[in-house]
Amino acid sequence: MKITLILPGQKSVYSILYEGYADLNSALISLGIESRIIIVKCGEYAKFPFGDVDVTDFSDLNDLFDASMDKDTVFLTVDDHHMIRWLGKRKRVTNLVIWAHYLYGQRYVLPLYRDMETGLPVDSANRIINLFSSWIPNTLAIQSSGFYWRTLKMYPVFAQSLWTALMLERIFSVPVLGTLLIPVDRNFYEFPTQNKREGVLVFLGDASDTDLNTLNKTLTLLDSDDISRIDYFGERKSGEIFEKKFGRKMNFIGKVERRELLKEYSEHELTISPIFNGNFEMVPIQSLLCGTPVISFNQPFMEVTGESDMIANIHNAGEIKNKVRMWKSLTTDSRQTIRNIIFEKMESKKVGESLLKQLRNLGFH
Repeated sequence: MKITLILPGQKSVYSILYEGYADLNSALISLGIESRIIIVKCGEYAKFPFGDVDVTDFSDLNDLFDASMDKDTVFLTVDDHHMIRWLGKRKRVTNLVIWAHYLYGQRYVLPLYRDMETGLPVDSANRIINLFSSWIPNTLAIQSSGFYWRTLKMYPVFAQSLWTALMLERIFSVPVLGTLLIPVDRNFYEFPTQNKREGVLVFLGDASDTDLNTLNKTLTLLDSDDISRIDYFGERKSGEIFEKKFGRKMNFIGKVERRELLKEYSEHELTISPIFNGNFEMVPIQSLLCGTPVISFNQPFMEVTGESDMIANIHNAGEIKNKVRMWKSLTTDSRQTIRNIIFEKMESKKVGESLLKQLRNLGFH
């Protein structure tokens, strides 16, 4: 079997898909598979930072697909906007599978599923309101995203997580064959040897997927315990309001290359990730792999970690207070345990083996 990993060019060199594709490709090669990565030019894109790859455009990709209609070569691509629209306009590629990450239309249903995360009670007096809050968002999502779900229904689909699979099946009625978690390279996540940890590390996305109100409550809660400093990375604009409130404690460290980011995780007491876009978030996973506890929306990645003392629900102030107090005396064994749990499911070689098994079940050899 030959596998070609096709990825539309990402706008940021820090894209988790760049990292995931690099780790998956390396894992497949280590398993004896002839694998390569092709980046498709889609407007402006950042250069792939993890070695040499082939770069093409959609016209050349068309020729590549037409010349490879056999069961020996499998193409794996993602549900990127440009890719899905292009695939929807051409004849079906018989040896292509889609790895779903993006979930178009989720902006309509996100408030509904955020209620699921917070565990808000539903009483009989609100049944009519809840009926419309469910029916209207789902209807809007389905009507506005026809280009997306129609194309996905043409191909075998793997989801990046159980959460993604749930959304695809509930909202768009897209059948999902299985999950393919984002791979992580065990050798890359060396266990930190230094013991000094201080301050809080915060990841900020843009305003559309960052719960700034909940982050404000969390930082205010922690500030009462006199945290030494708050370092944040990601989007500077989202952090400006917190710089005004917390003054010199708030420090922007920029958009950080992944090896440097792992160092940052390892040097902080805890990480806060106030991102809730309905997808599986890697910041909490990366932090935990560095032995650093996390405050976050925990539902999407709980399928990997399960219940853990290293994770606090960002919506539960009491839990945050209790766990932050406990984290001050975390043992090396506790930090190592959560790493082992994550590696058991997400280590790149295991993800590669899972992909090969699912492809063989589809008839590829």
